[in-house]
Amino acid sequence: MFSDNSKRYNLFMLGATLVAVLTIFTCAMLFGKRPVSHTDINVPAESTDAGSGELSPAENQTPETSDFTVSVTDADGNWNRTQVKQSDKAALTVSEQDKKGFKFSFNASGGEKSSKLSGQAFFTSENTADYTYGAAGIKFAFQEDMITVSHSGELSGLGCPEGVTFDGSYTKKDPVYTDNLVDESYSADIRKSTMIISALKGCMTGADYEKMNYIFENGQEFVYQNDEFAYDKDGVEFNVDAEMKAVKYYADIAGSGEHVILICTNGGKVYVAIISDGELRYYSNDASRYDTPPKSFVAAAENYEVKIKKMSK
Repeated sequence: MFSDNSKRYNLFMLGATLVAVLTIFTCAMLFGKRPVSHTDINVPAESTDAGSGELSPAENQTPETSDFTVSVTDADGNWNRTQVKQSDKAALTVSEQDKKGFKFSFNASGGEKSSKLSGQAFFTSENTADYTYGAAGIKFAFQEDMITVSHSGELSGLGCPEGVTFDGSYTKKDPVYTDNLVDESYSADIRKSTMIISALKGCMTGADYEKMNYIFENGQEFVYQNDEFAYDKDGVEFNVDAEMKAVKYYADIAGSGEHVILICTNGGKVYVAIISDGELRYYSNDASRYDTPPKSFVAAAENYEVKIKKMSK
């Protein structure tokens, strides 16, 4: 049997061992590493002001941009939504652009309602950037001097009340408001009138008249969103030639090198440019302009690097 001294010694050693184990465990808990659970991740807080229609979401996570080179160099500045009614104005401010992204803020109207949105967008390709907020988002597509904005998900998820959107085309130039562009003095379909068809047949060769019709029927017709853009009394889009005070049409067949520009006045005067076979063939039934093509034809000849051949007699 053990002596009293031996028992006391064994109890002392057991107690010391327990103290040592507890000390090591406490230090490990205080200073050691441990696995990270989902509850350990700090999620940025999100704040909204539903009363004012203003949303200031948390910033996105920065994506990798090593797979592409950003071509956008001058995004910073003030942009305005164009080709909308004045009641649907919107302003976009871009700032602090770098190779990863930029900060932005919107202030958009939709009738009597409005909404604001600010945040950080990140480039996802050489000329596009994305912003996400929950299940909703904004895409910025940069093209020359224009930003095209589109949304994904529900607009309400971006703080927009019904009737308000941030979508549209934004420019740094003076915006064009469509309710200022209705011109009831013109008809966008005038080229199909009997008067114009007769005038065209009378001043053009049969081959070029057929070529013009072929391009209009089988190619693509363009209405450019520029200073000549307008709506007729029926709300149809068209271009006005400011010099000739007439309706102007553009059409071509992609990849063919063949283009048509047609100008028609309300009085039945026509001016035609057929760009084909390395030249611009000019026709008109206006004797006062036989030798003086419209300025837009001269500009087209310079653009396509062809000479003007005057066909009218």
